[in-house]
Amino acid sequence: MGLVVLFSSLCAATHLWARIDRPYEPTVVAGDSLLAAAMLPVADVRLWAYRAEEDQWQAIPFQIDEVNPRVRPWDRYFVAEDSLLGILDLDDELVLMARDLGDRADSTQWPATGDSLRFELAFFDSLDGTMGYAYLYWQGPQTGVPNPYGLAYDSLQDRVSNTNYQVGFNATGQLADVVISREVGGSGVDLFDRFKVRAIGSFLIFPIYMDEELIRAEQWYARVGPVRIIRNLNGRFQGKIALVDVDQPFTQTVFFYPYSGSFELAALPLEQAKDLGVTVSVLRASWDMSPSAAGMRFYSARNTAGVPVDGIKDQVDPACSPGQLNWTLVTGAAGTMVNLFHVPQLGDRIGLYYYDATDGKTADGSALSKDTGDMLSYGDNGFLLSGNIQNYFAPGATFSVVYRNYFLPPGFSPEQAARLCEQAAHPLRVTVSLQRRWASPSAVAASSNEGPAELALAAYPNPVHATTVLSFRLARRSRVVLEVYDVAGRCMARIVDEELPPGLHHRPWYGRDGAGRQVPSGLYFARLAADGAGGVTKLLLVR
Repeated sequence: MGLVVLFSSLCAATHLWARIDRPYEPTVVAGDSLLAAAMLPVADVRLWAYRAEEDQWQAIPFQIDEVNPRVRPWDRYFVAEDSLLGILDLDDELVLMARDLGDRADSTQWPATGDSLRFELAFFDSLDGTMGYAYLYWQGPQTGVPNPYGLAYDSLQDRVSNTNYQVGFNATGQLADVVISREVGGSGVDLFDRFKVRAIGSFLIFPIYMDEELIRAEQWYARVGPVRIIRNLNGRFQGKIALVDVDQPFTQTVFFYPYSGSFELAALPLEQAKDLGVTVSVLRASWDMSPSAAGMRFYSARNTAGVPVDGIKDQVDPACSPGQLNWTLVTGAAGTMVNLFHVPQLGDRIGLYYYDATDGKTADGSALSKDTGDMLSYGDNGFLLSGNIQNYFAPGATFSVVYRNYFLPPGFSPEQAARLCEQAAHPLRVTVSLQRRWASPSAVAASSNEGPAELALAAYPNPVHATTVLSFRLARRSRVVLEVYDVAGRCMARIVDEELPPGLHHRPWYGRDGAGRQVPSGLYFARLAADGAGGVTKLLLVR
């Protein structure tokens, strides 16, 4: 008996402590994964986590970002698709932090929301088999969404801030300063010079050189939520390629989260260069720290012992993983910056780039090299492509680099950076299920012999904008007929006509009649019959 108790205690402890361990990772759930919750009013949705150790519920920060697939890609977060209705649809995105997930709640554990339906979001970490849970409730607008991360955007200064870091941008619109907040142990000073881009080549006898100085920021704007800021930058690439003036507009969308930013480099017009017969010999993208980073150390997957960031040249292993996600790390008492990036498979030679010297002009090994920014290189790291790069360009290709920068507290280890990289390469999987608040297990057991008369019929959401889910429970196997009637008593649609096993069942109604035609807005009735018992619920359809 004692062994049974001990084993049960160990299982309970494992349940409490086996939550997903991804403290810095954002999680974005696509709307099509939330099919069961589609058509809920966004303003009325709240997200809760259950803390089994304290047997308490906690409202957690989240946001639902509307995505409009009918506009240009860079406008999809900024041009409303259903602003009048404000409903969750299959294109939208639910955003939260993995660190805020909780434990699984059973059918009797509900927060004091008064709501009888919820959606369980079960997240699975394929790396270690752990799980985390969140519960989506339709509560109404009376309860605010928690905002512990304090995300804010200064549109005049084009500056992002939160409780963990601050970042700013320069005239190119690209990342130009990083401050790790003193509140999390950072130095509170700017550790970063700028993000650098180099493209070096030639046309006949004419040298070709492109860098981030040719990018001009024209307009910036953002949407701010409790866990994500979406920033758009409108700018132009203005320069000369093979004596031809190039003026190419672009829009760059950046996502900022409580501990990171997700970027896509504004594409250099290398396809145009290839069409003009330009030979591209060097491409480089790197993150250059400022002199304030002196005393920190640089690490990568092949340099786990680290080298000091001190403005003195060091040799590092340039090996990387082309076409895969790579990581670099600069960390110390002032703070931490982890860079995750895919290295393009372009060029005869592909490798990691690292340069730590007060002379930043010679790192490319090219006579055309020059420095930008503060004219110094402190822990400047990224990737370097060289040798006949134009031969690797497919038709329509651009030099597009997607990367994520983490802005973290001091004292990060290379093992932690490698884990961040592995986690980013293996995002959480999510399963969504509709749950209804039922009586306690003992009450259900006591009534289990009373037959289908104990069934209850509910619709969620209601009012119905396009789709609702009709839910009912059977105490035993029964012949079930579920139909929708209009106010004149006419049967508009037969949803179920079959024998079903005992348990909870869910069936959608899409606001259509039996022929598949949309029915008009108005009042309808869902009627359930099972072995002589049944129930009716009202449905208010609003289009």
